[in-house]
Amino acid sequence: MRALVDGGVVDQTRAVDANTDGVFRTLLVWGGVIVDAAAQHAVLQDDARRLGLSAAPLAIWQADSLTALDGEPRAALRWSVVRAADGSHPVTSRRRVAARPLPPDRPPQNWTHGVHADVSPVRLMGPPTRAGIKHLDRSQQREGARGWSPDQAEALMCDDAGHLVCGTRSNLFWVSQGELFTPPLDRVGVRGLMHRKIEALADALGLRLSPRRVRPEQLNDAEELFVTNSLIGLWPVRSVGAQQWRAPGPVTRKLLPALQHPLADHMRETPCVG
Repeated sequence: MRALVDGGVVDQTRAVDANTDGVFRTLLVWGGVIVDAAAQHAVLQDDARRLGLSAAPLAIWQADSLTALDGEPRAALRWSVVRAADGSHPVTSRRRVAARPLPPDRPPQNWTHGVHADVSPVRLMGPPTRAGIKHLDRSQQREGARGWSPDQAEALMCDDAGHLVCGTRSNLFWVSQGELFTPPLDRVGVRGLMHRKIEALADALGLRLSPRRVRPEQLNDAEELFVTNSLIGLWPVRSVGAQQWRAPGPVTRKLLPALQHPLADHMRETPCVG
């Protein structure tokens, strides 16, 4: 698999965003199809516009992606819009596309029986102007992803006031008294595409979804939890620290098939070993 900058093939190391002034999207490729390509592009355009950048038309990203994938039917794609560091460059935005293998060691149990998470001591902070967008500066999330226990699949992160925001690479949802909640993303955090899809599905399924600012200990009163992102779709959460839940819960069981995420559907149909 390959990496491209402005349509030209480069060494993979050059596709690493040393300049972190920009935005990106992570896309699943499954069966040779770029999942939710048009929706991901629309979000990329909106995020780039908030930074005064511009994203190329969808067809250009798709053409770059075919070159980057080099025939691989399953992969993770990264589309990045980066502010040009060279002042003499004729445009302010550069386009980067990189393909890589899907992360290994994710057993079907993550989808069928849930994952273990913990709360990271690293706090998420940033200017409100970046709230909700997927900015290239991921230093806090990378720090939050260090030092996990062997059975840990995610770490939940709080803002500087101690309120839950999201996972290091996922959005967080929970159910309390039959209602669905998610942390507000008006100060910090990323509103991912799966977050938007859960919002739409909740409405279609007659579920009430509301933003709620909570501290980690307040999850003890929740009936079920789950996390989402574009690569995994949805993972039920069976435990956070010492607190445990039966996973997946009834609301999660409704949302999982309705999400129609190809990897999640595939893993739920894969026999569990052991």
